[in-house]
Amino acid sequence: MILSGVIGENEKLPSVRELASTLAINPNTIQRAYRELESEGFVGTSPGRGIFAVGADALRGREVESIYKVIYSEIKKLLDYGVEIKDILDHINIYYKQKDG
Repeated sequence: MILSGVIGENEKLPSVRELASTLAINPNTIQRAYRELESEGFVGTSPGRGIFAVGADALRGREVESIYKVIYSEIKKLLDYGVEIKDILDHINIYYKQKDG
């Protein structure tokens, strides 16, 4: 919901108690979920104020960088197998044309 913009940047999320009550889930489960979201960079906490969503643009930027790292790694594998850069670029162009067609 953060990445799609449904939850806006710096939007305050429900408290642990509030969300646990709404979803009828143990508050410890909600707390663990919020901690995991924070460790992954989706939310930030402000002591005494609550839990807030990180901006979708920042998250998308990090995700895009992560995807580029995978692409670079895969391109390196192709080059290690002796595939020519021209062939790699041809495949990218084929995909791009199919995507739009």
